[in-house]
Amino acid sequence: MKRASTTPLGALARVSVVIPARNCSRTIQGVVTPVVEDLVAAGAVDEVVVVDHDSVDDTASLAAGAGARVIRFSAAGPIGE
Repeated sequence: MKRASTTPLGALARVSVVIPARNCSRTIQGVVTPVVEDLVAAGAVDEVVVVDHDSVDDTASLAAGAGARVIRFSAAGPIGE
């Protein structure tokens, strides 16, 4: 399944799945892995991003190991100024 969608200006559209997480080490791989293996592999999704809200467990490293790009919430910058 390849997408051929474009934006109104003609650029190729990209699809990102964003997963917020905090201290989810027991479940994060079970959420990320199917998205990466099924949707990214099929071309329906371009990337999986986990926004880790300062977890104190292994959430970030497990998400990265499952194929997600991990962004630390505290490093993401200000919200709505």
